[in-house]
Amino acid sequence: DGTVDTFYDIPTFDYTTHNHYIFKGWYMHPVSEEEPFAWTDAFKGSGDVYAHWIQVGEIENEEADSKIVPDNTYHEYDLTGVQIRDQDLDEMKHYGNPASGLRFITVLSERVYGEINGIKGQQAEYGFVMAKTSTLNNNAAGDDGYTLQYKAANVNGVDTTSAYKYVQNIRCDGVVDHYEGESYRLYTAVITFNGVEGEAKEAAYATAFTARSYIRYTDANNLLRTYYNNYTGAAPVAGGCSTSFAVVQSMMGA
Repeated sequence: DGTVDTFYDIPTFDYTTHNHYIFKGWYMHPVSEEEPFAWTDAFKGSGDVYAHWIQVGEIENEEADSKIVPDNTYHEYDLTGVQIRDQDLDEMKHYGNPASGLRFITVLSERVYGEINGIKGQQAEYGFVMAKTSTLNNNAAGDDGYTLQYKAANVNGVDTTSAYKYVQNIRCDGVVDHYEGESYRLYTAVITFNGVEGEAKEAAYATAFTARSYIRYTDANNLLRTYYNNYTGAAPVAGGCSTSFAVVQSMMGA
């Protein structure tokens, strides 16, 4: 009928370039952000709307952060890797659980997070989507373009609750971050193996999991957006990082 209720489609980039831009919204001006496009307004004639973006750059590793990173530099939003969490060395409780396990780590700069929150003055949600790699592969059914996605009724305009029913959304905002620095935070998800012993524990340690970082926020046009980081480490799986406790432990020489 000549109207558009919502417009979730946005320009896409190649796998790595995608990580450098987070969509802010459609605006009526190429530079000014005083006029975001309003779906409820009526327009006559021809004209342009402009996609605005948050550019995601690099940030230096802070002295108080003990992580060893290449060139002492992080990407401002990035699933930066994994490690073994040792409860004897790290007493911080995440989700009330201090146990040892496999930890996925994502860096999020305060500048990028602040700019996302400033779009509509609302606090964005951030965390991981996670699944057993074997289950993910079964659902991908050989599709090279398959990606791990957030499970919800509205994920960039699509209901993913059925297609991604095997996924666990792990929300990390609102709980204590692994590291809260001046210019960035490190948020984590830890897979623990409490109560598992013997051969079952050995099998659990060998089970691979895939994690992908996400941010959920409201864009300038009042649409709920889900943005994912594309993992750029070794052998990404469905846009995420896939590994097991046993693999990481062996890499540490343990």
